[in-house]
Amino acid sequence: NTEYCDECGIPVYPYLTGGGTIVSTAGDLNVGICVPRNLQFNRGYFLERLGNVLKKYSHKAVNVSGNDILVDNIKVIGSTSYLSSEVFMFVASISLSNKADIIDCICQKHSSKQPGYIDFIDANTLRREIEKWQKQ
Repeated sequence: NTEYCDECGIPVYPYLTGGGTIVSTAGDLNVGICVPRNLQFNRGYFLERLGNVLKKYSHKAVNVSGNDILVDNIKVIGSTSYLSSEVFMFVASISLSNKADIIDCICQKHSSKQPGYIDFIDANTLRREIEKWQKQ
């Protein structure tokens, strides 16, 4: 709904990968990884590790479902990837704030997964957990 976004001053950035709309606001955490095409990157492994971090901080059910992570069957992380002739790019958007009203206004085609947000861990803690992976 670009008309709504224009009226509200919400910037829209198209993804090269297509797919559904990603709504990210201040306070959310977005993780991007870009590697040369000839290197192997397993996005499923990354999502599983991210899911394990969530399990460490919550007793709720955490599951990877395709490109998403669900907590108690609510979508809290969405991801997308892009492969060009030279690079592989992966982006995960981690929702840390309630934006249900904005999503309803922006997204004309609603996802089959109910959107939600993580309220049991903050962005700085998540960032530190992910940064630990670089040292392993």
